[in-house]
Amino acid sequence: MKRCPTCQQTFPDTVGDICPNDAASLAYVSETGNPYDNQPRWQQPPAGWATPPQGQFNYKPSLGVGSSSLSTTALICGICATFFPLMAYALASSARDYATIKLAVILMYLTIIMGLTAINLGIVAASLANGDSARKTKGIIGLCLGILPFFIFMMLGLSFNGPGRLF
Repeated sequence: MKRCPTCQQTFPDTVGDICPNDAASLAYVSETGNPYDNQPRWQQPPAGWATPPQGQFNYKPSLGVGSSSLSTTALICGICATFFPLMAYALASSARDYATIKLAVILMYLTIIMGLTAINLGIVAASLANGDSARKTKGIIGLCLGILPFFIFMMLGLSFNGPGRLF
């Protein structure tokens, strides 16, 4: 059953969604007494509802365009990836307890993560630079600094384990 909220008349379900007396929208009425049956059904929104008025809501996201945050992040990750193995080497060479060695190992794992992140972000930042030389330079430097720890790992591996064994 449907009921008109204006004239309060009830109509069968075969009638359309508009009251024939006053052109108001009809609402479904529960015949079972369940209060949740009286909930309004989904209706098509009116024409022009989805488009905002002109001059309002002019948010335009800038993904990688006009922002140097990606290249700066690549540079910072590269710098961290370069200094973490040096700190780990200093900790491991002067370690007197097991906790310091564990900290050095954690720094080595962080170096791998930061190095790979700097390499990936450096490639993406350099490719999205769109002629901005400062962003492209930061991306390339971040890329190079991300590669550098892997050479440091090879040198530290050779100095700790001798030639032929890197880790």
